[in-house]
Amino acid sequence: MESIRFIKRLFQAYYKNQQKSFLSVSNLLEREFAFVPWENNIMIRHIGFISLDFLTDYLIHNVPKHMYSSASLYELPGASKMDNKKYLGCDLIFDIDADHLDTKCKEKHDFWECESCSQSGVGSSPKLCPNPDCKSTRFKKITWICEECLETAKNEIFKLIDGFLEPDFGINKESCFVFFSGHRGYHLHIENKKLRKLSSHERREMVDYITGNNISFTVLGLEKPNIGLGFFNQYVASWPRKIMLKLKEILSIENEEELKNNLSNFSLNKEQIGTIIKERKYIIDNIESQSKNYWNLLGFGIKSWKNLFFNLVKSIGTDIDIPVTIDIHRLIRYPGSLHGSSGFKVVGIEYKNLESFDPFSDPVIFSKKNFLKLEITVPEVPKIRVREITWGPFKMGEVLDLPHDIGIFLLCKNVATLK
Repeated sequence: MESIRFIKRLFQAYYKNQQKSFLSVSNLLEREFAFVPWENNIMIRHIGFISLDFLTDYLIHNVPKHMYSSASLYELPGASKMDNKKYLGCDLIFDIDADHLDTKCKEKHDFWECESCSQSGVGSSPKLCPNPDCKSTRFKKITWICEECLETAKNEIFKLIDGFLEPDFGINKESCFVFFSGHRGYHLHIENKKLRKLSSHERREMVDYITGNNISFTVLGLEKPNIGLGFFNQYVASWPRKIMLKLKEILSIENEEELKNNLSNFSLNKEQIGTIIKERKYIIDNIESQSKNYWNLLGFGIKSWKNLFFNLVKSIGTDIDIPVTIDIHRLIRYPGSLHGSSGFKVVGIEYKNLESFDPFSDPVIFSKKNFLKLEITVPEVPKIRVREITWGPFKMGEVLDLPHDIGIFLLCKNVATLK
């Protein structure tokens, strides 16, 4: 509890300092607010505010661990029942979280600890505790962040905007508001009166297109061998064009060994990989042509092409948290608030600055000049960079004098306690 009281004092000081400049979201009076307290992690929601002053006053007096506002607009956002709020529409929201991305770094820095016998390990938690005398199914899981997983999440935002929203839906970059979540990913908000009217079902259709879920190659024209693949070239619209451009990009790799490694990611056998490499100029020529037929490759029938295209689609589609986008009553982290699992700020980023945005520096608001003494309380804390310094790894029982910027992060991650 002492650690929580200490963090709350620092969070409170931040909100007091921000009182006159705290960010006001659009349509603030029509949005529902929700908060998670430090003491019990039970969300308090169905709250509305009549002004930004009342909101900041609430933050200063209650100092929540997490803060959210609704993507939806309501006539009565403070009504305790959803049916009584009088729904007006919902912003289009995309959430890209490193938790949902298939990054190899998780097996290096995420870890687990059995709640029954305290046996621990790195990577994903097992279904059963490996201790033969335990066999518990309950684990404490710590998900970490690193350069690789957050860079992967950022790249998914670029894929989403540049690969789908702008070219396929006509949503320009100026309408896309990007936010670092303060911990493991990015949120994309699109505020548009027409898009606010989209139903949950319509948002699902949009999500299916963006992710490539349920894509039908038969509908796209890949059906009969005797008609060839003429419809699949780089000049057509939609998914056929995306698939062909991705295949062309891969086949343009000059180093043969690198090309083999890339093709091996698409469920091709050795013979098929060999055929593609041998015929890659022929395939590229046909991708660039509007009339040629590149169907007749040794070892490739409809099933083989569909299998290749299916795996290409998986690499092209954007990996988003689907329920966030299709839920028209979703709560999303409030810009400018502090994330209680990291101590980092939820930061808005202009598209032009997204490439240079540093999630280990730009959202860090606590001082590197003030120090505190901590004791590590988990078997191992992986390395992490905060600002320009890389810290760790640390072992259980280590007592450390650390600046606030890294110290608050460790306290919020619940891997250390005040000494």
